Amino acid sequence: MSASAGAVAKIQKATSPESVMSTIRSTLSDRIYRRRHIPGLPGLCRHLLMLGEKP
Repeated sequence: MSASAGAVAKIQKATSPESVMSTIRSTLSDRIYRRRHIPGLPGLCRHLLMLGEKP
């Protein structure tokens, strides 16, 4: 499993936007940021939007 796939899996298990952001900060390295495309990012964005819509 790639580092970014592991990050996405952790983020999808997170329950609050704060824990999602801390997971992103602690998991994504400069090496991943330098890539043009992060696998799973569209699904991650949808997940973040769904978290934001929870009451």
